[in-house]
Amino acid sequence: MDLCKMISTRCLQTLKHSRSVNPYLFPQAIGSQCRHYSKSVEEQFIRPEVQEILKRVTGFDLEKIFAVHPTDVHPPKYELLTDKQLSDAKEQAELRGRQKLQMPPVMSHPVDEEEIISEEPEIENFDIEHPGAKYVFTDISLGVKRRMRTIVVREHDGTLRKADWEERNRILQVYFPQKGRMYSTPTMFMEESLESLLAEGKYCYILDRACVQFEPDDPNYIRVTQRTYESINSSHDFDELRSTRHFGPMAFYFGLNKQLDNLLTDCLQRDLLKDAADLVHLHLLLHPETKSSAESVDLNDALATVKFYIQHEAKNSGALERSLQGLVERTQAKESSAAGAS
Repeated sequence: MDLCKMISTRCLQTLKHSRSVNPYLFPQAIGSQCRHYSKSVEEQFIRPEVQEILKRVTGFDLEKIFAVHPTDVHPPKYELLTDKQLSDAKEQAELRGRQKLQMPPVMSHPVDEEEIISEEPEIENFDIEHPGAKYVFTDISLGVKRRMRTIVVREHDGTLRKADWEERNRILQVYFPQKGRMYSTPTMFMEESLESLLAEGKYCYILDRACVQFEPDDPNYIRVTQRTYESINSSHDFDELRSTRHFGPMAFYFGLNKQLDNLLTDCLQRDLLKDAADLVHLHLLLHPETKSSAESVDLNDALATVKFYIQHEAKNSGALERSLQGLVERTQAKESSAAGAS
């Protein structure tokens, strides 16, 4: 116990000194993040105009949003409602639906550089009974946000450093366990198991589980979600994510990486012309340096907007042109049928 007290005292003294010398080592004192992040992806994603587009293209199918999952089967509940009560119930259902469609944040992974706080060789091999052991010191104060907590490691050679990304996640899960999150990475996220799940088309299950297991800037979260998006892009199973909270981040990923052609084709084949035009608008917002964005585009004309993309930005213009032509013909046929019926 005397040894632990001595090491703890030395750590506290070092932390106090380092805060006065360099407050950026301990950002909870100034209200910033624990790591240095690249803001480009985050800033693009949270732009109001980008968020509005992503919300629109996600869709809002209440039956799909509140679909019963095999693990959530309960006996049906019936109620007799007045017209006013039914209207209020519908409003509440819409509100809950919007909440369930809240998109997970899109972030870049942190640059995990080792940050040495102090080097004290005079206490090298301080734990004689456990040579080579490391001591971890964690701020467990009440009211401190998860990302703001200070976690430092005392190496056996006396070096005091900030915990790396993996150590932080592991220690935080020990002290502040989150429901559903496992201490170690589940097997389902390993490459072989992940590919098997993707082959079965369990995209929503994978993405929902990733949101529980990982932080949004965890390299594993980014790897799993991006691999899932790529699999969906290859199989053209975009409709599986419509009216789910994952459709927006997927569309953003395709837009950011200039891979919108397949998703646009899917929209046109499903007669979602406005969604296709929104995705073109998203492309122009994310890539203002492109040739097409410098041209004058009437974004209020959905058909002209999609044609513009096909002419200037599409990598697979043939498939897009055929899908657009099919949509135009179906629309004309519906208008003719409606005119004949009237």
